[in-house]
Amino acid sequence: MISGENISRLTFAIPTFGGSKFLRNAIDSIFSQTVPCNAVVCAGGELPAEIRDHMDFVGNVKILVVDPDPGMVECWNSAASEVNTEFIAFLADDNLLHPAFAESLISSLDLNPTADFAFSDQRYVNENSTVHEAETVRMKSFFGRDCLAE
Repeated sequence: MISGENISRLTFAIPTFGGSKFLRNAIDSIFSQTVPCNAVVCAGGELPAEIRDHMDFVGNVKILVVDPDPGMVECWNSAASEVNTEFIAFLADDNLLHPAFAESLISSLDLNPTADFAFSDQRYVNENSTVHEAETVRMKSFFGRDCLAE
């Protein structure tokens, strides 16, 4: 049902920090979704040329450059303030999305119209595209996500 829609209902707000070496992959995973999505990237400091050049080919990406780099949270706030779709999702510049993530998120929110927030779980996937359980546990512990209730 949703996959037939041509209008994006979801925009991803992405902060960049450091070298943004995985940002291109994060953007590509947004445009590999089963439903159309937009992205707003807030680049803290200068965005690498190869990423800027790539953005010219993927469309639906707005880039904000804030110099000097204000940090991840302010970049997320800046990106979020530019979103004008029905839904917003926050994505780190070094994370990738499962191709059905956006469709699943929108479906969940449509089924629960009084919901203001939705949270998803994060898994560490290795180079063979399989979940690496030990790294997933380590990552969740590092970011304090191991303390979240089901």
